[in-house]
Amino acid sequence: MSFNLAGLVAMVLFYLLVLGTGIWASMKSKRVESSSTGNWTEITLLGNRGINLVVGIFTMTGACRESARGGQTC
Repeated sequence: MSFNLAGLVAMVLFYLLVLGTGIWASMKSKRVESSSTGNWTEITLLGNRGINLVVGIFTMTGACRESARGGQTC
């Protein structure tokens, strides 16, 4: 079994890119959270966007129907 240096370098670069993206997203979300009027849950789930009542009702209805197919209740 031989050592593949190019593959190792590619994997290390990929994981550093993923780590860097996570750190950048964390810092960005902290900035948005500090300047937003919403709480942490709204920022995390909605991305600091608001949804109107009709869209919320359709979303919950679709989620409820889908879970009912699997034998679960809402």
